[in-house]
Amino acid sequence: MREVIVTAGGLSEPIDSVRSITNTSTGALGAMVADEFARNSDHVTFVCPKNSSTPQLVPDLQIRYVTTARNALETSIDSGRKIPSSAKAPVIRLKPTPKLIAQIKALQPETRLIGFKLLSQVSLEELFETAGRLGEVNRCDFVVANRLEDITPDAHLAYFVDEAGSELAGKSKEDVAKAIVQRSAQWK
Repeated sequence: MREVIVTAGGLSEPIDSVRSITNTSTGALGAMVADEFARNSDHVTFVCPKNSSTPQLVPDLQIRYVTTARNALETSIDSGRKIPSSAKAPVIRLKPTPKLIAQIKALQPETRLIGFKLLSQVSLEELFETAGRLGEVNRCDFVVANRLEDITPDAHLAYFVDEAGSELAGKSKEDVAKAIVQRSAQWK
């Protein structure tokens, strides 16, 4: 039995003590991936925000709820005070949050790592190049790459990208989740 950690859903980063910024990720694909690993008799820990989709089939599921990237790294954050609503045209300066994926191999070099890259309004060539860089920089075994415009309620077109190139992973969330587990089966 393998130990598998699946992260899913959009984290929320504070702007002030009341407001936050997030992305639109629902965690649905991650939940399906966790279910597929569980079907494969792997022990799954699911890390997600509270509003994320969660696996349905995982027995004894361990869910670790997080809110921010720093929270996911087990550090605290003090977001300060609320920006007054009366402020005239407040300027919000964003700074990059720590990339969790960049720290995984540093903490546990033997970990098998699957990266995910979602882009919007780019060519497949640019998607594959960007996913390839993510995989190389973070020492991923492979990256699941997709474009926002290729995701609908009925379809989820995704590709596997690694040092050998790219290939279609699936055309639905279910197909992609199964393909991820099948591709990683060699790692037992």
